[in-house]
Amino acid sequence: MRSKIDTATSGKAGKTYQSLLDGLSGYAAPHRFMAEACQAYRRDYSDNPKINGRIFEYLVCEVLAHEGITPFYP
Repeated sequence: MRSKIDTATSGKAGKTYQSLLDGLSGYAAPHRFMAEACQAYRRDYSDNPKINGRIFEYLVCEVLAHEGITPFYP
């Protein structure tokens, strides 16, 4: 899945986020996307307090962008 937001892909959180999106089937509805993405993150990535919050912020921004709620700044 291609991201609608620009993340800093050079950092660990950005790379993890892009990898997470690549493994998702697509965007159907906000609640389904969040549920699928959070489940995939918990299943496939180790728990890292330093990036957990950043990944969640990216996911919320992704939902907002898909729903046409812009502009916002990550």
